[in-house]
This record gives sequence, structure tokens and C-alpha cells, in this order.
Amino acid sequence: MDTLGSLVDSSLVRADTRGGEPRFSLPETIREYALERLAAGGDWVQAHDLHAAYFQALAEPSSAEPAGPGQLAWLDRLETAHDDLLAAMSWLVDQGPLEQAVHLFWVTWKLWWLRTCITAPKVTRNMRSRAIKPITSQCTREAH
Repeated sequence: MDTLGSLVDSSLVRADTRGGEPRFSLPETIREYALERLAAGGDWVQAHDLHAAYFQALAEPSSAEPAGPGQLAWLDRLETAHDDLLAAMSWLVDQGPLEQAVHLFWVTWKLWWLRTCITAPKVTRNMRSRAIKPITSQCTREAH
């Protein structure tokens, strides 16, 4: 934690404590540089796969969360991770197994529905069209 603290003190990492849990992010120029280095080092796919897996696990509700007393905390946690959820969905739609992208959208539908202040129309429309296209193609083939 000392290393992370020194990065925050040096403005190389930003700390955000909204929502009770600390979240850390990179300033845009450092983020872009890090992404370039990640791509150049050949770890691009693995890093994105790990990112998507982490946010899929975060989005998975426990049995009490979606409708029980933990629902608000669960929705707050997902709302805080909004941008990362969209990035994970986008990666899974473009590169990952489509079933995982659809599953991630499915487990987070309550967030998009209940927290209407959060909008992701381009990503969710794109996801829906990409997810539905193979299904409708298969149904069309089977009907003929």
C-alpha cells in the first residue's frame, strides 16, 4: 500500500473514496501510455480478458442482492463500476465469447433499468444487435 500511496502523492494515480471503498484510476495521459505499453508487450488480450473476468465476477449477484436487503448496495457497487462494466461488455462483444457478453448484460439489466440516470445506449444497442444476430440467423436456418 506504501507504493500505491506514493503514486497517489505523486499524482500518477488518482484515489477516489466515494461509495465507501477506495477506487484508483490513472490520469488519461498515463492511462494511454500504459495501454500502448500493454499492446507493445503482447499482454493486451490477457489484460482485457482478466479485466472482463473481474467485472463479470463483481456483477454476479448473490442470491440476496438483486431483490433482497443488499440490492441498493449491489446497485451502488455496479453504478460505481459503470465505465468498467461497459468496457468489459464491449471487449466481450468484440473479442470474447458472445455468451459471456450476453450474460454480463443479463446480470446487470437491473442496473440499467433501475438507475435510469445511467445511459449506455450505443453499447447496449450494439450488444443486443450482435447478440441477437447469430440467434436469428440460426432460427432462420432451422426454419428452412
